[in-house]
Amino acid sequence: MEILSASLLFLLLIHTSKSQKFTQCSVSPGDRIECGFPGISAKTCEDRGCCFDSSIAGVKWCFHPKVSPVCEVQPNQRAECGYAGISVKECNSRGCCFDSRTPNVKWCFHAKEQAPQYTQCVVEPRERSECGFPGISAKQCEDRGCCFDSSVPNVIWCFRPKVSPVCEVQPQRRAECGYPGITIAECNSRGCCLDSRIPNVKWCFHSNELSPQYLQCVVEPQERSECGFTGISAKQCEDRGCCFDSSIPNVKWCFRPKVNQVCEVHPYQRAECGYPGISAAECNSRGCCFDSRTPNVKWCFHSGEQPPQYMQCVVEPQERTECGFAGITAKQCEDRGCCFDSSIPNVKWCFRPKVSTQCEVQPQKRTECGYPGISISECNNRGCCFDSRTVNAKWCFHSEGDKLYNMTSKVIQCSIAPKERKECGSNVSSEATCTALGCCFSSPAPLEGCYLSNGGDCSLAPEQRTPCGFTGIEEVECHRRECCFEKPVGVLPLCYMPTESHH
Repeated sequence: MEILSASLLFLLLIHTSKSQKFTQCSVSPGDRIECGFPGISAKTCEDRGCCFDSSIAGVKWCFHPKVSPVCEVQPNQRAECGYAGISVKECNSRGCCFDSRTPNVKWCFHAKEQAPQYTQCVVEPRERSECGFPGISAKQCEDRGCCFDSSVPNVIWCFRPKVSPVCEVQPQRRAECGYPGITIAECNSRGCCLDSRIPNVKWCFHSNELSPQYLQCVVEPQERSECGFTGISAKQCEDRGCCFDSSIPNVKWCFRPKVNQVCEVHPYQRAECGYPGISAAECNSRGCCFDSRTPNVKWCFHSGEQPPQYMQCVVEPQERTECGFAGITAKQCEDRGCCFDSSIPNVKWCFRPKVSTQCEVQPQKRTECGYPGISISECNNRGCCFDSRTVNAKWCFHSEGDKLYNMTSKVIQCSIAPKERKECGSNVSSEATCTALGCCFSSPAPLEGCYLSNGGDCSLAPEQRTPCGFTGIEEVECHRRECCFEKPVGVLPLCYMPTESHH
């Protein structure tokens, strides 16, 4: 069971769903540890590496972020994911951990379950290979494609990155993931490998565990199909929808991308993954296919193996449901939560997205995957469902079939020791009823029962309660927020924050 939980947690870290470390500033008022002073501003607070939340009166507004188990990494073992002065919010938005408890060390870093390419700069001092000279600066070191770590005195500070087996890719087989001069920290933050041992080749590239669509520009010189002319620039080549590689002399540098089987999608069946003018490299970095052989159609699109939610805007013209008016623009259409496709004349261009079976999730049960105003293409690019038929509900959300997200969330939320579990509801004995309340269910006896997913204590006197939600909130929504719910007779229900148990 522990192995399963660890595996699920690792997968979640590379998935687009939200993990615990993404919510380091979600700390109940009663558990906040002061990091400022009365009247401190948001900027001053964030400059201290702390969280700022002024939404609740009479509690600490500037406080230290909570650190989840996957973020408990020794300072000297941390793999940089940000830069000096980065805020906890920006760090978390990169999918990384933030811990400002120890001064003069890395505060923003990758979690300990990250894939090997994220930890290329975590090298024991005695194993470091010199890449600089005494007194070299961090920038000078990074310009050489090397790692810089000055946290341990009297050892090599500028050293070559460690190259794991998944990053052992021949220079001519490397699929670009960055740009000339990219730092190892930025390259790793993209989930890619950096190897600067060989000059004049790609240093930042995708690992050898990639799906085929990432490798469309990895074409042997003798198999390249000309797409330019002698002396063509990289930009001119990419503007034509082609690949550019000048690392090998006396061969074609501008050539057409290779189209593999999973990318053989009919032009009118393609689900948009980019925008007009996107380059093959950027398209591939999104995990998508690029095919510029046919003009005036989508060149960057999802592969034929994508799950149904990626294909919500692939609707036959005769099956489209009008969502706009004659002459509507793409932006106006998308602002309505609809699809826009003007590639076929004399049909509806602005139409409602198709909703697959696994996206048929009741509005009140949807798990947020976007933000208000997100477009359907961006939502689908996150691997999520989009349904704009219900106003004032979540339009971008995780699918019912997103077992990875749902299972991992439950592993995280329900992993609470029996003695620390707090009852959810009154004598709830049915698992279906329990999960409908947004709570965890345990069986068999004697541990059987329905309990709050965050292990919080709801036994609070009225004067100690901090509101959670809004007036008239329903029980399902209250529990979804991991809060306590009480419905006194004759008055409005109460939703309030629990006190978290200390593990």
